[in-house]
Amino acid sequence: MQPRPPNQAFQDLARRLRAGEEPFLDQVALILDADLNPEIDEAVGFTQLDGLAERADQRLASLHDPGGRVLTLVDFLYREEGFKGNCTRYDDPRNSYMHQVLERRTGIPITLSIVVIEVARRLGIPIHGVSFPQHFLARATGNVDLIIDAFAGRTLSDEECGERLQRVAPALDFDRRSLRPATAREVLVRMLGNLKHLFVASGDYARAAECCERMLLSAPELVGEIRDRGILHEQLELYGAALGDYDRFLELASGDPSAEKIRDRRDTLRRRVH
Repeated sequence: MQPRPPNQAFQDLARRLRAGEEPFLDQVALILDADLNPEIDEAVGFTQLDGLAERADQRLASLHDPGGRVLTLVDFLYREEGFKGNCTRYDDPRNSYMHQVLERRTGIPITLSIVVIEVARRLGIPIHGVSFPQHFLARATGNVDLIIDAFAGRTLSDEECGERLQRVAPALDFDRRSLRPATAREVLVRMLGNLKHLFVASGDYARAAECCERMLLSAPELVGEIRDRGILHEQLELYGAALGDYDRFLELASGDPSAEKIRDRRDTLRRRVH
């Protein structure tokens, strides 16, 4: 199986992201979704999010306290609509596809955060994503400052955030001031990185290469993805493409710690195919 090129909608999205635009995250997730799964209609996802917002609005109509509105929204999505983190099959690729998350009501932190963020946006509630290490979070701002763990469907205290940070980065101390909003491009790259990891683990190298291609289209500075795409192309016996990627990586990142191994790999492959 050969990697499929991105469709026109994804190419347009990538161009916007490279230009520094900030499209809404539902657009990012659903355009990616339809690109990787051509059989789905991304419009259905927008309609489902609209429906969630309409039902949530009925629950929030009498609430004016910003904090109360955020907490009630989270309660509505998780206790009434049934969203939850997929603890039993965390590594299921469907957890990264927005149409599957909306249908199955389960996902991973980043996709569930997008559900919260985009339903909130439709209600005028400012919530943005946070690229917290290993576990994507959401943060309500404006007249309230609440950190939301969308995987668990609850808010987190500073102490809980600090404990989580200590587990993955012991040298760092937690500070809310460091929780800047994740850009749309960062969100897309993180989603693609998650999928790439799952595809590599399952031996689906063509799909993994598709993820590399889309990351590079959106963020060309990620030269490590050129290296990884080369390795995947080699696994797929696309030797000309692999050699091109190895050459390009070594040209752009000759000082990278992996450069020597890639140079050896390239030279071995070149001798084998010529």
